[in-house]
Amino acid sequence: SGRLLFVEDDEDQLATTPRVLESLGYEVTACRGADQALAELVRAPQAFRLLITDFDMPGTNGLDLARAAVRLRPDLPVLMVSGRQRAFSAADAADCLTAVLPKPFSKAAISEAIRNALG
Repeated sequence: SGRLLFVEDDEDQLATTPRVLESLGYEVTACRGADQALAELVRAPQAFRLLITDFDMPGTNGLDLARAAVRLRPDLPVLMVSGRQRAFSAADAADCLTAVLPKPFSKAAISEAIRNALG
């Protein structure tokens, strides 16, 4: 349980993934991009148990969002999702990520990744 911040620029994913997360028992705040997500974090930094972000987004990518988010709240776990190999290479060098989940993912896979990220 708890509140998740979900960030995705793809309209289909933005419409479907929050419903999947809600079916798992989470409250979800869905954002269309990094700027909107950072505004949510600035407004209420302690409101979220986990940040889930896509890697490829216009403007600020998910890795840069993760860096900014943990500067605002160092204890915030960050789960990045991506279908691109370069995201996994970049993530290997990043200390701001809790985990990276490959796309496409199943309900079971994201559920397990969230449980692991939340400890």
